[in-house]
Amino acid sequence: MRKCKTIFAAIVVATSMSLTNSSPLIANEKVNSADIDDTIRFRKEMGLEELEEPDFSSGEFKLSKFGAYLTVEEEQELDERINQQKDKIPFIKDFIEENLKEEFAGIYIDQRSGGVVNIGFKANAKTKVENHLEELRELYEEDKLIIYFTEYSEDELNEIADHVFQNAASLEKRGLPIVSVNVDLPTQKINIGVKEKPSAKKAAKLLMAEIDEKAARDEMGFDADIFNIKEEEVRKAQARPDDKFRPIQAGLEIKNDTENRTCTSAFSAQKNNNFYVITAGHCTDNVGDRFEQGGARFVCISGSQMGKVKCGTLESTNWRGSIVSPNGETQYFTNMRQATYSEISGDSGGPIFYGGTAIGVHSADTGVYTHISKIEDYFNLDAIFTEN
Repeated sequence: MRKCKTIFAAIVVATSMSLTNSSPLIANEKVNSADIDDTIRFRKEMGLEELEEPDFSSGEFKLSKFGAYLTVEEEQELDERINQQKDKIPFIKDFIEENLKEEFAGIYIDQRSGGVVNIGFKANAKTKVENHLEELRELYEEDKLIIYFTEYSEDELNEIADHVFQNAASLEKRGLPIVSVNVDLPTQKINIGVKEKPSAKKAAKLLMAEIDEKAARDEMGFDADIFNIKEEEVRKAQARPDDKFRPIQAGLEIKNDTENRTCTSAFSAQKNNNFYVITAGHCTDNVGDRFEQGGARFVCISGSQMGKVKCGTLESTNWRGSIVSPNGETQYFTNMRQATYSEISGDSGGPIFYGGTAIGVHSADTGVYTHISKIEDYFNLDAIFTEN
């Protein structure tokens, strides 16, 4: 029997400190192949100089807080880029909501091009959008902002993707076993992962028949070319119900923002229902000092088993697919997200964050996670504490 869920369950615990992410470059005493692979991927995704084998021994490259080998200048550049995106994009969204809500097609950040913000609008609204172009361009650096016009909005593509996933059982019976569905806004495609890929012609026929080809053409004007079909394995949940990990990892940098003092967390501790971090007494002189752990990042994970922070770029804001639990049961999930960060078994439940802001909770391999807003809505939480 198919079971559908919108989010994985999350456990809310209290902690005695505010934890965000701020850490300096650390010495590269041990270099392993996984870190090298992550560095190659990360540098390419961020638009940095591509290096197949950085000269780790020279000391120029250090294992940064992004989980990849960078120079000090490169890390500073990324910090500035991410901070600008965090600070200014909300104002762009507010402007669009007020002036161009009906014409808006979607927004995405091209990190490979140095963090260019791409704002899309429906092609049939070009005249109205052009009347607001000057105001839009004032909201961001001119060379880092691109306005483009497109046929389909992100909401329209998501509507098609949702329809495909809702009919996954019927499609599987007819020879198209769907594993996941997500929208790729830049390419205007709907990616469909399947266990076994049939011929392109057969797949297109099955999809268009399930959606109702005439309605699809009459209402939105799209055809089977909108689908990108690829073979894919089912994701695996990365923790068992009886797995136990410390609430806060030892050995991470903690910063006393009140006194501008840096120290290291020694151990996690619990007293009654409260969690604490043990550190040196001189790290704070006053009750109520504000601490941070881990500075500015984009989509990153801190997993207990990986033992390092790993960062990546967002690939999908509405991932749908099947996930196999440790007991072998397959469940189907919607309203998830997917990014390119690295993780290993046991990292389920790990925090996903961006520049000190809580983004979500990690759930399954290949970077599938629950967005923080879904957790807040599901549990009807008043707040999730990350900074104060």
